[in-house]
Order: sequence, then C-alpha cells, then structure tokens
Amino acid sequence: MAVPAEFAAEFRREKDVRTARAIWVVALITVPLWPLSFWIDWIAFPEHFGPLTLARAVVGAALGGFLLVQWSLRRQGRDARHCRTLVWAFVAVVSAYFDVCSLILGGAESDYARAFLLLFFVLFATLPWTPVEMAPLVAFSGVQFLGVNLAFDPEVNWRSYVVVLYLFSAVTFIGLFWAAANHRLLEDEFTGRKDLERERQRSESLLLNILPREIADELKARGRVEARLIPSCSILFTDFVGFTTLAGRVPPADLVRALDATFTRFDEIVSRWGLERMKTIGDAYMAAGGILAAQPDHLIRCVLAGLEMYHALEAEGLTAADGACWRMRVGVHSGPVVAGIVGQKKFAFDLWGDTVNVASRLSDLGEPGTVAVVTGALGDLAGRFEVVDRGTVPVRGKGEIRVTQVLRLKPEHAADPSGRLPGASFLDSMGLGASSVTPTPRGEPAYNS
Repeated sequence: MAVPAEFAAEFRREKDVRTARAIWVVALITVPLWPLSFWIDWIAFPEHFGPLTLARAVVGAALGGFLLVQWSLRRQGRDARHCRTLVWAFVAVVSAYFDVCSLILGGAESDYARAFLLLFFVLFATLPWTPVEMAPLVAFSGVQFLGVNLAFDPEVNWRSYVVVLYLFSAVTFIGLFWAAANHRLLEDEFTGRKDLERERQRSESLLLNILPREIADELKARGRVEARLIPSCSILFTDFVGFTTLAGRVPPADLVRALDATFTRFDEIVSRWGLERMKTIGDAYMAAGGILAAQPDHLIRCVLAGLEMYHALEAEGLTAADGACWRMRVGVHSGPVVAGIVGQKKFAFDLWGDTVNVASRLSDLGEPGTVAVVTGALGDLAGRFEVVDRGTVPVRGKGEIRVTQVLRLKPEHAADPSGRLPGASFLDSMGLGASSVTPTPRGEPAYNS
C-alpha cells in the first residue's frame, strides 16, 4: 500500500528518524566487538598481528570520532536531518578498514574478504530504505572493495575474485528483495496508522458534535460522566411560529434542508458567543452558557446571541421551506440546573430543572422578533436595550412571572441599524474588547470567556 501523497513528507521524516536510530545502534554494537576482534587476529593471524592492530586502532579512533559526532547531533535533535550522511560516513570508515585488512592478509583470498559481507548484512537488516536507495550504497561498498584489492593485490587470484564477486552479488540480490519487502511493510504500517488516526479524529469529531469537549474527555477517560449541579447558568430556547402547519404542507426534504441551514448558522453564532449548543427538539433550538466553565455574563451572552440569530435570519436570507421568512421567538432564563448523561446508547449531555422549563416557556410567550427574559434579569445593562414590559403572565408550573421583551440594542450601543449586533462600546463595557476577540472560520470575532 503506497503512502498517500499528503503524508509522503511525514513518512520520509519518520524514515530519517528510523535511519538515524539504526546507524546509532549499529555504531554502538561495534564498541564491544572492536576489542574482541583483537583476540581473533592474535589467534588466527599471529604473523600479521602488528599491521592488523595498527589498522584496527586507526579505524577504531575514526569510529570513536564518528560516535562523538553522532552523539552530539542526537543531543541537538539533528541526527535525523543528517542521517544519510552518517550512514555513508559509517560505510566509508568500515569499508576502508576491510580494504586494508584484506590487503594485509592477501587480497580477495583472505578471510576478511568474506567477512566484508557482514557490512552488507548490517545495511540490509537495519536500514528502512527502498531497494533504489540501498543500491548505490551497496554498489559503492562492493565496487570499491574489489577495485582496491585488484589495484593493490600483488598476486591476483582470479578464481578468488570470481567467488567473492558471486557472494557479493548473491547477498545483494537477496538483500534488495528483503529491502523491498521491509519497506512495503513500513509503508503499510504507516498508512494503517494514519487511517486509524483519521478514523479516531472522525469519531472524535462526531462525539464533539453531541457532547461538549470537557464532557467527551471525561466520558473517554472514565467511561461515564458524573452528574453535576450547576448553580448558575443561562438557557436559550428558540421557537418557530407556525412550524407544525408548515411541516404538513411542504416536502420533507425541503423542510429538513431549511432547518439544517438555519441551525448550522445558529451553531456558529452560539459558538462565537462562548455558549454550548445543547440540542434541537423538532424546530426548537437549545443552547446554554456557563455550564462547564465560570462565565459571569452568561445571561447577556445568551441575549446577544438571540439578537444575532434574528440578524442572521433577516440579513442572510435564511428562509423557511416555503420561501417565506422565518418568524421566530427566543426565550432566555438563568438559574441552577442539573447536568449529566443518561443511558448507554445514543446518549446525550442534557440539562434538567426549572431554569430549562422556564426558558422554554418564555420562548413560547414572547413575540416574534424579541428575546423574552424575566423582568429585572438584565440588571444594570437593561438601560442599553430597547425593551417592552409584557407584564405578568402565567407560566405553567411556576405561576405568575413578569416578562420583559428585548427588542434591540439602543442605537448608541449597536453596530448596525437594526440594533441586533453590539457595538464596540457595548463590548468594551462587557470586557469583550479587542483583547478578548479571536477570529473564527467565517472571519467573524469570537467572544471568549
């Protein structure tokens, strides 16, 4: 399985890291093997022990310098960047050692000529390279070994060189097949890992579509979510006037398409104001502020989000399935709620309590184009809005409640003629000036906590 083009650079970086690690391990392995070889030379080639020892000492010093350079690069995190240079340097040093020792012992007839195959074995067994990448390295090693020995061997025994050439060719042929298979396994492993990451991100995205991130993280970490009492938060409900009648006379696909476009825009508005979209129930849209993190101004955020929803409906051409403008009502209420998840399948994070019920009732009681709140809820900011006192109205389960309908922001506090969007002075008064604003994918500001 070939690596997709968008991941090719990342795969190459991973290969470089593997290569740097492989050549580091190989160089470290030579440390205990190097002195051991002195004993082999003493036992097997006593008559050449002096020249062999000198060659081993010189090359050992070179390998020691190589290790120091590589150790320094590893400490700086730069070994992967220079991994191919390190590989070629290691091969050059080791090849020079085998060249000299082979000539000392008689050229291609010596045992060191066959021992040179160890270098081939190490390269093929450790490097995560393709056959195309391996071929120049192995060709250089073999050709220079044969060339040096042919050039300086005083008594060339062609039969020995034919045997050595055959062994080199056979090992190279087998090694290139191994490199191809090994590299394919690396590609498959990398691609499979990326597929798993993509699926995990898709699952994460789906989970975050139904749960706030904090709740999703708790669910993944513990397998459950503890119910919690939230002493103060705000709930926003929207309701479309005449939706039931509309649903009975338009095609279902058109109805769903219109709702999807509208609620998608509402999601963007809610997110910009630092609120959490909770759920939709038919044509009702529910959001909340202050449920997962301290947000002292959660009520005013919900009110401003409701006004901006009206602005989106009016200014962006969001219409009902029959092409007419949506007629919407918004209710906002603050108070304590209980939050949690119930069930094990198709679960959803939900809120319960009188606060939720009152917010829903307010969305039914308000006039289209207004945001209904309990009188007095806006506190000191009430003077910055144009409002209508609805008077006392009966609310099922709560008795009589005095309701105020927010029409718009006053002109001096608005950023648009309709008064649906807050101006800079209003945002500054809420502590939502330039330092608290971050861009969103639509290029609009997001008002952080």
